[in-house]
Amino acid sequence: MATFIASAAFVYIVLLSSVATNKYDEKLNVPNFESAKTFRMQKVNNLWEKAKKVLSADRLSELYQELVNQDNLEKQVKKNKHTGLDDDGLLEAEARDKFLDIIRRYKLEVYFNVPPANGDDNKLMLRDEKLIHLWKKAQRAGFSGDELQKLKEEFHHQQLKLDEYNAVKEEFDTLQGQLENSLNELEESEGNWKELHLKKKGMKTIHSEIKKGIENLEKKLEGNSEREFQDERVYDLWLQAKQSNMTAAELETFKSELKHFEHRIEKHGYLEEELEHRAQYENQYGDDEVPHKDLKEKVHLYGKKVKKHHEDLKHRVKMATKHSEL
Repeated sequence: MATFIASAAFVYIVLLSSVATNKYDEKLNVPNFESAKTFRMQKVNNLWEKAKKVLSADRLSELYQELVNQDNLEKQVKKNKHTGLDDDGLLEAEARDKFLDIIRRYKLEVYFNVPPANGDDNKLMLRDEKLIHLWKKAQRAGFSGDELQKLKEEFHHQQLKLDEYNAVKEEFDTLQGQLENSLNELEESEGNWKELHLKKKGMKTIHSEIKKGIENLEKKLEGNSEREFQDERVYDLWLQAKQSNMTAAELETFKSELKHFEHRIEKHGYLEEELEHRAQYENQYGDDEVPHKDLKEKVHLYGKKVKKHHEDLKHRVKMATKHSEL
């Protein structure tokens, strides 16, 4: 009888231990979904907050583990910037690529204006006016498809940085308003004032990173402007012409025609932007107040001329190349 009681007691202790262990493991592995701030890096927190609204508990658990690693990587990038250990920007590029990959794999693109991988460039939606202007300039700067794709990722990164800055600023403004209107004694709110100071410091850091990032984009666009032709179609024609059997005089003539063609392309781009601008006003004010039908027809006809001109120039280069091969 004593043996049976002892055995039963042992089993009971084991069961209790197992339950306690399971509860501990559960608390250890399952993230606190209600936590206002789970990660140290604001951009990672922004993604987590968006994800909590749309993902299931299982997917959130998976995402949480990935964001822990991403948070650590982002902290390392930040540390390296302060110590000058990532001058070539390779670690920052790796962090950016992984962050965008997470956004895409968890189908959160719509919350960050990130198009699916290999998506249409026209789907790139930027909210910052400066970035929008630079992106339009980049599309006309003659970058190759691969170069433009890499640039697109950098533009996404800059927009995410701006979103991060705006999120921190919103938190800063809210906390500042609460403290200014608080009736508590200074000693009681000392921790909040310290948090306010840290947020302000974080805003300055992010703003500095944004400024540096935009300057880097501008330098890349300026560097590309040293090419003889900015439009990719014209630049490709020029490279092909130089490899053909054209004489020096023929090349000079062809180069002059390419400049004329590029001017046509720029004019067509300007007309398209003007049409888009007027169409926006038409939607707002109605057909009678901002007519644009004539401009629409002009853009269409001019586009046909540009296309025809392009085909003629391609044919000339093709014939010159064939002649060279013979």
